[in-house]
Amino acid sequence: MSIRLVWLDLETTGLDPQRDEILEIASIITDKYFQEQDQARFHSLVKPVTHPLESMTFASHLTTGLYQEAVEFGFSIGAVLGDLEGFFRKQLAYNDDIYLAGNNPHFDKSFLPADLFRRFSYRHLNMSVFKAFSDLGHIQTFYPSTGSTKHRAMGDLEHSIAHAKFIMDNYLAKGKDWKPPFGNTIKPSTCGEDPSHP
Repeated sequence: MSIRLVWLDLETTGLDPQRDEILEIASIITDKYFQEQDQARFHSLVKPVTHPLESMTFASHLTTGLYQEAVEFGFSIGAVLGDLEGFFRKQLAYNDDIYLAGNNPHFDKSFLPADLFRRFSYRHLNMSVFKAFSDLGHIQTFYPSTGSTKHRAMGDLEHSIAHAKFIMDNYLAKGKDWKPPFGNTIKPSTCGEDPSHP
């Protein structure tokens, strides 16, 4: 039995899964140390059926050219979902422990059929949690050397995986005397303790 992380990112015309459509789907499968598995990448453009309502999300995809690219080169959502299911079936063994991962993966999951995730754990690895810790000043901000910042699905996944490796290498404790490399020390505590008390 192996642990597999299914990193998933969607680009959509908006934020409402009942009204908006998928434009792009990407997935990368890694082991628990965030090492990519052999030939474990999936990417497809999805042709939108309707013209989306004006929104900031839609405007950003016009700016990057994603919407135009999806209209011209995208496949039907039914065909893409069939290919994605086949990708999962090929890459994930029957007895694997499978976790969904990404930046707000619950949002991406809400646009897809629940049956795709019937073998997945109910737990997600949500990298936006670490971004929130960074915004609050508790951990160092991650500046990627890989991955796109232009809101394209595969580049966003590469960024999230690189971020996960950064967190693992620099902040996950490796024993009670371990100290992080950025000058601030983390004091081990028991769940439920008041951190203001020595």
